[in-house]
Amino acid sequence: MQSSIGKYIIQRTIGEGSTSKVKLAIEPETGKEVAIKIIPKNKVTAKSTTLIRSEREIAILKLFNHPNIVKIFEVFESDEYLFLVMEYMQKGELLDYLISKKAISTTQSLFFFQQIIYAVEYSHSHLISHRDLKLENILLDSFGNVKIVDFGMAGLVDNQNLLNTSCGSPHYVAPEVVTGKSYDPFKADIWSCGIILYVLLVGRLPFDADSIQEVLIQITQNEPEIPSHLSPDKSQLLQGMLQKDPQKRMTIQEIKENPWFCSNFPRYFEQPKTQIDPNFFSPRKVENLSTSIISSLSRLGIDENSIIEFLTSQEANWVKVFYSLN
Repeated sequence: MQSSIGKYIIQRTIGEGSTSKVKLAIEPETGKEVAIKIIPKNKVTAKSTTLIRSEREIAILKLFNHPNIVKIFEVFESDEYLFLVMEYMQKGELLDYLISKKAISTTQSLFFFQQIIYAVEYSHSHLISHRDLKLENILLDSFGNVKIVDFGMAGLVDNQNLLNTSCGSPHYVAPEVVTGKSYDPFKADIWSCGIILYVLLVGRLPFDADSIQEVLIQITQNEPEIPSHLSPDKSQLLQGMLQKDPQKRMTIQEIKENPWFCSNFPRYFEQPKTQIDPNFFSPRKVENLSTSIISSLSRLGIDENSIIEFLTSQEANWVKVFYSLN
């Protein structure tokens, strides 16, 4: 790779996967550090999973504006590569941070957890479920604030609110997803947040084994061991979020009403507003629709005729959210 990409000066590689690399770069005019995700075009085709995930992530991150969700600044391409310019998270993955510290205080656990829940609530309010929430997909900025990343597997939820595609990381996946049944992706996200909270408070995963198959068996059959030293409020959260029956699982509103969750808000921590303007869901007239926005939405894997049907319907759906915020 060249030592510069567009206006950015490349510093070093900070991440690498099977289909992409992430480079730390600097914008010379401002001195701002950014992370550039680099995807070789020879590894993607028009219908490849990598391209679909990348386009979905681009669309979602351009839409979102939340202090605890990573921001995307710019997207451009060359003959050989696709480049995603994003916020640089100086302190890296939350997983690596926890490993380096070995143990953290309940105050710090709460600080991380509060930010995660408000980010997930924001995403859900826009009818988008993350579907791959895990410690590796939670990064920390220079101040130690949470930033959720990797929306490539996100579910775009319509009014039916059920999905069939199984996805996510084995240790964090909800039991209803393991069984292959239709599931509510928002409730599955809550389960994953419960796993994250368990690790923050207990220091280990609640379900772990030598093989993935055994982990999945534990998730569907075993109850998590709640340490007796945890306070009743913390235990209630873990038990409620890791409830195997999704209909009995805690909601985000119930999580926010938990006494421990409500305690010890830092003075500078403002609870972001997550309510969507009701007009986002109003049906639109065909003659007033923007062809450029419809074309952009079609990159998410839905044909233009279906997009128009969604936009002119009476029901709330994710297409209306994307359209309104474009």
